[in-house]
Amino acid sequence: KEAQNSPTPLLIESWLRKQFYSVDCTRRNSISLKELKLMLPQVNFKVPNVKFLKDKMGDMGNSKDDVSFEQFHQFYKNLMFESQKIILETFKAEGSVFILG
Repeated sequence: KEAQNSPTPLLIESWLRKQFYSVDCTRRNSISLKELKLMLPQVNFKVPNVKFLKDKMGDMGNSKDDVSFEQFHQFYKNLMFESQKIILETFKAEGSVFILG
């Protein structure tokens, strides 16, 4: 019942946390880029290659091969924002009507 009353961003963060810690088998509170690549399809994102991840993580200021949950959470939000932006641009380019709200 508590989950039903929780705001959507909180539910998403909780779900992402479960996904993240299911991959963090060593319990070091971080995962490798390789583990991240394997996990992303579980959160509805296909990754072309590890270089893509390194570039995206580098854009966020992370040059290490390990990713904390906080970095992963921000990475996921950035990916979703980029995806939404592409969808909106597609609607604009095609002259479609899109109502927000």
